[in-house]
Amino acid sequence: TTQVAKYLFAECTGLEEIVIPDTVTVIRERAFEQARGLKKITIGSGVHTIEKYALMGSGLTEILIPDGVTTVGDGILMDCTSLKEATWTAGFNKVSAYAFSGCTSLKTVNLPDNLDRIISYAFRNCDSLVNIEIPESVTQIWQYAFNDCDSLQSISLGNNLQRIETYCFYSCNSLEAVTMGDRVTYLGTYVFADCDALKNVKLSEGLTSIPASAFRQCAELEELIIPRYVTTIGSNAFNASPKLVKVVLPASLTSIGSGAFSYANTTVIYGVPGTYAETWAAENGFQFVGQEVAATEIALNKTELTLKKGKSELLILTVTPENSTDAVTWKSSDESVVTVSSNGLLTAESAGTATIKVTVGSKSASCKVTVVQPVTSISLNKSSLTLEALATYQLKATVSPSTAFDRSVPWSTSDASIATVDE
Repeated sequence: TTQVAKYLFAECTGLEEIVIPDTVTVIRERAFEQARGLKKITIGSGVHTIEKYALMGSGLTEILIPDGVTTVGDGILMDCTSLKEATWTAGFNKVSAYAFSGCTSLKTVNLPDNLDRIISYAFRNCDSLVNIEIPESVTQIWQYAFNDCDSLQSISLGNNLQRIETYCFYSCNSLEAVTMGDRVTYLGTYVFADCDALKNVKLSEGLTSIPASAFRQCAELEELIIPRYVTTIGSNAFNASPKLVKVVLPASLTSIGSGAFSYANTTVIYGVPGTYAETWAAENGFQFVGQEVAATEIALNKTELTLKKGKSELLILTVTPENSTDAVTWKSSDESVVTVSSNGLLTAESAGTATIKVTVGSKSASCKVTVVQPVTSISLNKSSLTLEALATYQLKATVSPSTAFDRSVPWSTSDASIATVDE
């Protein structure tokens, strides 16, 4: 057989172990649902698809999903309460929605280094998960992904992460510290709210806003440095954080929502005199301490960069000391080639070369940017061809536009035993 059929072993409580033969290609949805006695499964090399809820509620204690599996449905291991260790396939570039939701005994998760995203509710209620390392390749963590992981103490977020969605780490009551890479440009509402043990937070320098209720009811939070490009702090963002004694606000700030900070008698606002931070503190009864700290050193993560026309990339600025209050300005030497936003986001406009310069107080750094024209289409002189054995034919490729930076064409065949192709 090539399939394990729907519901085939569902609720088979006496089944303890199974080997899926290499001839099987698909494990259909709910095939082993509620097979509570199933402790071990060996997935054959031929399996490429595991459909939704295939192993939901089974008694598995560990699982290895082979790299040959390229499609994984939602909730495949949902509510497997005995599962302690899992290895995810490198053949599928995301952790599916609800994949491990409710796996209350899960302690070890091995994620591949080509993973792009972690989908909604993937690890919700994994109450035994103490730490997890997110691969550097991950760019997005979706809503509720780690919601209510009560034992989670630490998480390595990876330097290429860009988005952390709403309620992602909500009510992770053991989480003590969060350090974001500077490519994070988006946080969802309630993203770290109700994290009772959260004490140390390093926010991304790529952020331009802090959303509503993002860190609400973080009872152990003591100090915060709001990143230099942030212009808005949403309502209740740091509400009900009674130990929050020091908040450093940037000169860029223009709006603070209602209830963002709760304790005027406890929290002291630090910022540049004459800015919105001082005005807001005075109007809301908070003590304000004027603070002007000059940058002593700055650096960009890249000094040279090549971009394809139409593409964007964020330049990461590092300023020493971290709490510098100097204004930051970005400038492109030729905006017809490349533009730059107020937080260092480059957009390639047309082919050419330009220099991006960033200035922080008396310090400056620059990056040379080359914009190239990408290939937009490739066509062949034949879309189908019939040849006798040992006969040859010269295929010709046309690459457009003629101004493309790299017009080289690699050739390959899907089956060299039938037809070969040279360069």
